[in-house]
Amino acid sequence: MNRIVFDNENKKQYEIADSNGNVRGIISVDTTDLDIFTRAEEAGNNIHKILNDEKIQLSDDMEEKYAFELINKVDKLMKEQIDYIFGEGVSKIAFGDKKCLNIRNGKTLAEVFIEAIMEEVNKDFGRQAKINQKNINRYTRPYNTDHRRKYGKKRGK
Repeated sequence: MNRIVFDNENKKQYEIADSNGNVRGIISVDTTDLDIFTRAEEAGNNIHKILNDEKIQLSDDMEEKYAFELINKVDKLMKEQIDYIFGEGVSKIAFGDKKCLNIRNGKTLAEVFIEAIMEEVNKDFGRQAKINQKNINRYTRPYNTDHRRKYGKKRGK
């Protein structure tokens, strides 16, 4: 039996470093995966639901023990959503043992990470789209009306 082998992934590696430049790890993201945007939207909706769930709202009269349990629960759920978007283990590389709910400059670490990585993914996705368009144009140019008019070629002749 003949075998057809083709590259169906375009994984790009991103080095994840802390604000001091210490490399925490490397993650791989398929920059041609159209579903990453769907997963990001779904995860964003899930995170929004998690944060707005009345069962997990902190209150002033809540016992400290339950407050910490609640924070741990929400942190775990948010990390699961990040791993859902980018792949298993990404949250561990990004946050280590820190809570992704920790606040930096008014944003959670989860927000900071997602914004940073999605900005890079969007850039790489745009580059891939341009490359794909060149390939599409190369194969479809002979069938393009303007090209046929310019060079006098007629389809099917």
